[in-house]
Amino acid sequence: MVKTVLVNWSPLSERRLVQSRKSSKVKVKAFIQARKTSTRLPNKIYEPIAGVPILYHVIDRVAKATLVDDIVVCSPHPLEDIPDGIGEFVYHDEMDVLGRYYHCLLNNQADFVVRITADCPLLDPHLIDFVIHHAIKASADAHSAAMTAAA
Repeated sequence: MVKTVLVNWSPLSERRLVQSRKSSKVKVKAFIQARKTSTRLPNKIYEPIAGVPILYHVIDRVAKATLVDDIVVCSPHPLEDIPDGIGEFVYHDEMDVLGRYYHCLLNNQADFVVRITADCPLLDPHLIDFVIHHAIKASADAHSAAMTAAA
């Protein structure tokens, strides 16, 4: 049985999160799924926002999450200009997303993996940390964040 935890996140609950980075012994890696073959907007990960490709905005925001140790970009195609310090893993099956993550994990050992999509440039690094913290605390096999609307 897979233990799944769903947490409600709000800016107030995020402020209450206290996690000492030095006390964490869990190796956390963020796997960013990136592909160039979108049918609606090919190469969308390279579309610029404020002159910077979307993929680089995503990498920058994930890098600001204090509980993420390493970032690996997982793609079915080699990508151009991956920044220094960022891992890249290529698994040549466009349709097998789960296989891409599985093989990426086999090649990049981690205790905990955060799944990120490369076409979401508005990620909140604090939310990433919040989800990691609660997933590790709950010893969850899967974890998700749900945002609640203000009343």
